[in-house]
This record gives sequence, structure tokens and C-alpha cells, in this order.
Amino acid sequence: MAKTKHSDITLSMRELDRLKIVQAVLDGLLKPGRAAERLKLTDRQFRRLVQRYRLEGAHGLLSKHRERRSAWVVSDRFSYPLGEFFRGSLEHFLVVLRGAIP
Repeated sequence: MAKTKHSDITLSMRELDRLKIVQAVLDGLLKPGRAAERLKLTDRQFRRLVQRYRLEGAHGLLSKHRERRSAWVVSDRFSYPLGEFFRGSLEHFLVVLRGAIP
């Protein structure tokens, strides 16, 4: 295992489960195909996960999407104008709806 600059890490339950399964495969207690099934991964995905674990240790099992902002987040610059637009549209819709209902 290569040395890394990382120290303490926090693992989610899913990541901890991955770590235990990868360690079981490396210890010879579990076959790679069965481990891939347990993690709902293909054999190739599992081999790549093991390879990352060998290179980076437990940090290789961490999700690469951590600390990443969602692509669906609306920037602060647009959130207020959009909110005003939709609020106005809703008010207009309610006025039309009230007029349509006797």
C-alpha cells in the first residue's frame, strides 16, 4: 500500500461495508465475484475498487462526490429573481383560478 498524506477519515456505513468486503477479499475469505455481487458492482468495477484500495488505502474507497456541489443548485445570483418570477406566476395563477371558480 502506498503512503498517503491523509490521516483520520470518516466513513459512511456504506463505505465501511465496502472496506470490510475489500479486506475480506484481500485476506482470501471472500471471492471477488461474490464480493462484487454483495456491493452490487460488476466484476470490473470491483477490481478497480480493489486497485484503488491498494494504492490509496481506505481513502480510495471514499466517494469522489464528497464536498462537491450539486449540478442542480441554482446560483445565489439567480435564486432571488427566479423566486420572484415564480411567486408572481403563482399569484397570477391563483387570481385566474379564483375567477374561474364560482
